[in-house]
Amino acid sequence: MSVPSSPLTDPEAFALARTVLDRAVRHAVRSQHPDGSWSSLPDARVLETAAVTVLLAPSPRRLPDGVLERARRRLPSLPRQRHATSVTAAEQWLVGLALGDRRLPPLPAGGAGAAPSGRELLYMFLAVAAGLPGARPEALAATARSTLAALDGQPVKPWQRVMLLAGEVLGASRSGGPVPAGRAEVLAGALRGSGAARLMPVVAAAAHLALAHLPGGVPHADRLLAGLAHAQEADGTWRFMPFDVWDTALMVRSLRGARSFDRCALDPAVAFLSTAQNPDGGWGAHRGLDSDADTTGTVLLALADGHATASRVATAARVATAAGAVEWARAWQQPDGLWRTWLSADDTVRAQDVVAHLVAGLAAHDADVDTTRAREWLTTCQREGEWRSQWYSPPAYATAEIGAALGPGHPATRAAAVDLAAAQHPDGGWPAHPGGDSSPAATGPALSALSRVPGACPPGVLHRAVGYLAATQDEAGTWPGTPVMAGPRPFLVHYPTHTHAFAAQGLRDLLHTAGTDGRRRTAGSDLARIVRPPEGAVPTARSTSVEGTALGGARPGGTS
Repeated sequence: MSVPSSPLTDPEAFALARTVLDRAVRHAVRSQHPDGSWSSLPDARVLETAAVTVLLAPSPRRLPDGVLERARRRLPSLPRQRHATSVTAAEQWLVGLALGDRRLPPLPAGGAGAAPSGRELLYMFLAVAAGLPGARPEALAATARSTLAALDGQPVKPWQRVMLLAGEVLGASRSGGPVPAGRAEVLAGALRGSGAARLMPVVAAAAHLALAHLPGGVPHADRLLAGLAHAQEADGTWRFMPFDVWDTALMVRSLRGARSFDRCALDPAVAFLSTAQNPDGGWGAHRGLDSDADTTGTVLLALADGHATASRVATAARVATAAGAVEWARAWQQPDGLWRTWLSADDTVRAQDVVAHLVAGLAAHDADVDTTRAREWLTTCQREGEWRSQWYSPPAYATAEIGAALGPGHPATRAAAVDLAAAQHPDGGWPAHPGGDSSPAATGPALSALSRVPGACPPGVLHRAVGYLAATQDEAGTWPGTPVMAGPRPFLVHYPTHTHAFAAQGLRDLLHTAGTDGRRRTAGSDLARIVRPPEGAVPTARSTSVEGTALGGARPGGTS
């Protein structure tokens, strides 16, 4: 049998990619939850643990034994983020605040007269909670109150409304100002519909501190405190929220079409996504959250009938749920033909990756929603600079996701793919951030983008990328990761499921374009020689030898 002519020309690279993908599929099947979903606890970082510590420390309620002590012991050793100087400075400030340094100045808010962002409101809230010199509780109350008034009657992210109400209460309580009557029930009601109490520890801690100062608020405050104590991990940290719908959609998109995945995991995953659909037809990133454009577009892509292996159950679910999602997208398309991520009055950003997911998702279901202007806008974005993702930091992610929406034959897709190929590191990978080290979470999308565009790069680029993913895969069949997802911006967070899905999808897309999803075997290739580890070694992809083959090159870790 002949070697596939494109895009993989080396028999050993082909066999190695197949082996690494098989291991990734096995890991995905093993890690699927009984309800058909995937979700993983994000890695610990400074933001949640420091902020919750600062917010619980002045609580007038009795805290469970050891809660703050465990958090403070862990904080100094938590990894710091270096991708932006503002984040580095903010983490240093947060750690100092949580450890009791009251000499710190408040972090600056926006420009004069500018409404603060959610992040800036949090900084104001923390400074007031900690009683820092220079903190202005009256300004916190006034800012929250005026923002609530401006948003009155308009859609707003539920957790943002909770933070604004809590800020108004805390600022007024600390400055001696009046608190509107009935605020305890208003704030408690906003909490019930936000998902914050069970998913967002910082928002829950802010609400706890505000409610603890209100008549009638103590029972609500105590329930939040019990939930926060339960949510604290054994290592003393609190973590950012899980995303069961988003993670499941990513995993299905990444591995659907691999026979063992389809046989063992696809039907329950599709059933989960179908039951997680909101009454309005869209999906939130986690069950119970408001629908957002990015998750809705991504679930549409996951439910697309792109492989003949889709079962009758999966196909029926796809048909049943797609119609509602199409109507959601039609209803929330903006007058300029684009979509915002959130159906929230304060969200004015048009995110390229979000728009691309809906363009591609609607096309995958042959929806009669006009995306002409959205496609033109995405083309203009590439022509006037480069594609950028709002939600993930690797440049390769933007190239892969937006290029998929426009199609492999589009000139903008080809131009972006050529630029991406030139950015490969000597170790075969691509960086999570411009100028950073290679990352599996970036290398997978790069493989996806390049394998879809014939002739965008020499075969050696793809061979080296396969070698990088083989060498970085661990014994469990997954990959190590670094923070790449924005939340809340400019902070980043790492979810193991996201790294796994991105790396695996790159291999699957590469093998799919090579023919029959990589199931073709090449004559004369000695798979055992490629994947057999050294004498006495544990048989993992990490011990795969790539020296002396077309997969050769620098070992992972170098940068360009």
